[in-house]
Amino acid sequence: MITDTIASSIKGDSEILKETSEHYSDSVFESAAVVTSIFSCPPFSEEWTIGGRRVNGLLRIPEVTCNLLKLLYEKGTRLDLENAKDELWEVNREDLATLLATYLQNGDELRKLILEKMVTDIELEEVARCLGWLQSTDSPTVTIKPDYPTRKLLDAYNRDIANEDSLIILGGYDEQKHQFELRRVTQKDFLTFAKPRVVARIRDIRMIGPTSVEDAIRDELGHYLSEDQLDTLLKTSSLLEEVRTVYLGEIAKQGKEIDDITKTVGLYYFKSIIKGKREALPKQFVYFTLKGTPVAEHGLKDLANLAAGRTIARDIEYTEDKYEIDWNGIPMIFGILRLKDNVKPHGTD
Repeated sequence: MITDTIASSIKGDSEILKETSEHYSDSVFESAAVVTSIFSCPPFSEEWTIGGRRVNGLLRIPEVTCNLLKLLYEKGTRLDLENAKDELWEVNREDLATLLATYLQNGDELRKLILEKMVTDIELEEVARCLGWLQSTDSPTVTIKPDYPTRKLLDAYNRDIANEDSLIILGGYDEQKHQFELRRVTQKDFLTFAKPRVVARIRDIRMIGPTSVEDAIRDELGHYLSEDQLDTLLKTSSLLEEVRTVYLGEIAKQGKEIDDITKTVGLYYFKSIIKGKREALPKQFVYFTLKGTPVAEHGLKDLANLAAGRTIARDIEYTEDKYEIDWNGIPMIFGILRLKDNVKPHGTD
C-alpha cells in the first residue's frame, strides 16, 4: 500500500525532500497536476489552503499547479511527518509570491482560459488577493495544506508507470507538432507537454506478499470513503480475490477535443497491454465515479466488450454491476466488470 509517512528519524528533512523530488519525473508531476486541477473544481472542490486561507482558482491551470507541486518537493519542508493521511508544507514566501505573480502576469493565456470557461474572473481575483497578502506580510515562510495528499498521488503515478501491465496516458499540446496528442508514459520515455490537459490511469493490481485486491481498492478509495463504508461496499459487491484485477483510475480531462478519451484509452489498453492474448484478460475491472457521468450512466461493459472484440475476438463478454454509495452528500457509483466464465483461453475446449 502507498504510504505518506516520512520517517524523519532516519534522514534530515532537506535530504529527504531532495531525494523525493529527484524520484519523480516531470511527467509524474504533470500527470498529478492535471488530476489536481480537475479535482479542484466542483463537486469535489479539492482546494488547497495557503496560510490558512482557501484559494479557489489557484489550481485551475495544470502547468501552474505543476510548478506549485515542484516548489513543494524541491524547496518545501513537510511539517506533518508523523501524519499518514494529511499533509502540511512550509515554503519560502517570496518563492510562492513569484510563482503566483508569474501566473497572473500571463494575460493572453488567462483571457483564453476565461473564454474557454476553465477559470473565472472571481477565481483570479482570489489568487490576486492571495498574492497581495503574501507581498504585504513580513513572514519569511508560509504554510500550504493540500486537500488530497500530494505524496499519495505522485506515488500512485510513479508505481503505475513502473508497472508494465498498468497504463498512464498523458495528453497535451505538442509545440513542435502544433497539435494535441495522447501518449503513453513509460520509465524509458518520459514526456513533457507545454500545456498538459489530460491524464488517464489504469492500475493493474499486483498481488505481491500481503497485498490483496481488497487492499488495493481500499488504498484507492480510502481518502473518500470511511472504513465502515468500504467494509459494506466490498462485502456487498463480492469483489473477487486472487484473480487478475484492474482498477480504472482517474480520467481527468479539459477541453472538447478529448471527450472520447475513455474509448481511446480502453482500446489502447486491450491492444497494447493485453496484446490480443485471451489468457491475459483481466477477470474483473473496478471503477469509482460520480453518479450522472457518462460512465456511471452507461457503464463500461459495452466499451470493454467492443475493445476486446476488436483486438482479440468477438465472443469475449464482460458483465457489469453498479453500486451507489454516498460521499459527503455526493452520490458515487462503484462498478465492477466481470469476465464471463464461458470465455476460455486459446487451446482449451
